[in-house]
Amino acid sequence: MEREKILTPKVHAALKSFGIFGWLLGVLGIVILSGVVALVWLTWNFQIQSQSAAANDRGSVTTHGDFAVGQPKKDDVLFRMAGSARIGEKLIAELAANWMRNNDFNGVTISKRDKIITISGLKGTQSKRIIIYLGSSTGGFEAMMENRIEGVIADREIAPSEADRLSAFGDMYNAESEKVIGHDVSFLFVNSSNGISSLNGDILSRIMSGDIKDWSEISPQESGKIEIYMENLRGDSVSSPLAKILGETEIVDSVKSIENAEKTIAAVRNDADGIGFAHREGNIGSVKEIAFHERNARSFSANEFEVSTEAYPFTQRLYIYVPSAHANAQIRSFADFALSEAGQVIVRREGFGAHITQALAYAAPPDAPTEYRNFSQTARRMNFDFRFQLGANSFDNKAYADLARFVIYMQKNDIGSNRVALFGFADNVGSRDTNFGLAQARADAASTKLSQLGVNPALVRAFGDVMPVGANAYEAGRIKNRRVEVWICPPPACPLMHMAAPTTNLQVAPHQQGIPNGVRLGRPAKVQEGEIPIKG
Repeated sequence: MEREKILTPKVHAALKSFGIFGWLLGVLGIVILSGVVALVWLTWNFQIQSQSAAANDRGSVTTHGDFAVGQPKKDDVLFRMAGSARIGEKLIAELAANWMRNNDFNGVTISKRDKIITISGLKGTQSKRIIIYLGSSTGGFEAMMENRIEGVIADREIAPSEADRLSAFGDMYNAESEKVIGHDVSFLFVNSSNGISSLNGDILSRIMSGDIKDWSEISPQESGKIEIYMENLRGDSVSSPLAKILGETEIVDSVKSIENAEKTIAAVRNDADGIGFAHREGNIGSVKEIAFHERNARSFSANEFEVSTEAYPFTQRLYIYVPSAHANAQIRSFADFALSEAGQVIVRREGFGAHITQALAYAAPPDAPTEYRNFSQTARRMNFDFRFQLGANSFDNKAYADLARFVIYMQKNDIGSNRVALFGFADNVGSRDTNFGLAQARADAASTKLSQLGVNPALVRAFGDVMPVGANAYEAGRIKNRRVEVWICPPPACPLMHMAAPTTNLQVAPHQQGIPNGVRLGRPAKVQEGEIPIKG
């Protein structure tokens, strides 16, 4: 009778007329309906979990709490940031804490819960917070588009599509918005018992793709199946220096993805046939670092000078992006602090490449021209190179910051303009005459910028496409080769140097300021979809 109570009288009457088969049919219908409901729920739940996992892997910012969509920043929050987990946790949190102390906050503390870091402090009787979400660069830009944060932490340059979607916040490519606060460094390494000490880009690509499977294919003195270990970079992996070097090479499925750099290094230390790629931190002395060079470029090691000049291939710029329109005053102050001398000391202390201006002795490479080699024996080279925007005869944002730091360095060290030398370089696309013209135009552009700040370099000359620091076969390498080196001559002044650039009757358009006709400098701020970047 209990079973009959759950049915309406009409349904009960209908089932009774069908007898036992009616009851079975009713029960079967209920079972089927329950199954359908369960299936719909499971499918929906699976989709939600899949979307959540994908967002997690992409480094998306949570939509709850202080980062909720449509929720304005709370009064006790100075600013919110999101982006690269590695930079956020290891560097930005320390910078933020020190910025608060420099601004008279007391009792400053750093706490972490899940993926959220909170920096708290007291000013008078008021408690204030800075909140950082540890995700990815992509996730940070997405959160700013939704107005859920005031600043982005990035280990890559903003993409044109992202900058377009953030245009309401100002031009994200200009110096007010884009701040290069330091460098991150990764490295390639093998087990300490491995006799191989250097690799080039082509060999590395073939190893990573699985085309080369055994060490004997690289050296007759070695043998064993190659095992690849890589630190898991999660949502930012496509922007890593390794990804840029490998290009479209697909990494073999057998690669072992490991949680962090420390564990990746440990795995290779314990595997005689292992090769690894990870951030350069922790006990790196327990493995053997591999010297690496791109095609037709010389090898560079991960020393402080090669990192700061960005010659080392596995160097990665670190960025803070803040709005230039309607910007939060506190986050602009914080970004300026990160670029200051005090901020850069913290950048170095936390294990990243810092912008601390120095003039250092520099041994010219074997392929250097005679004039360059002779000059370098007594002069000192600054630990930065000026680089340019593509398609424009103007500095990129880091170069503008380097320019300001250099002028301050000259003033502090009482260095006169007559001791400053600028050497321009180009990639090898085009004729030698054209490349000398491009290199000279870059050096002249840098000289003009310095003269506007009261510094008139004594020596401004070009070396063309010699001494490449990147592979001219790839656009990323060509961009690195378009540069201006800055040198300091010993007192009293720079010596005269023979101008070795070839001179031909190149047709030069007036608006190009010394650039050969039809050629443009540097790298463009944006490349429209479907457009081919101009070389040179």
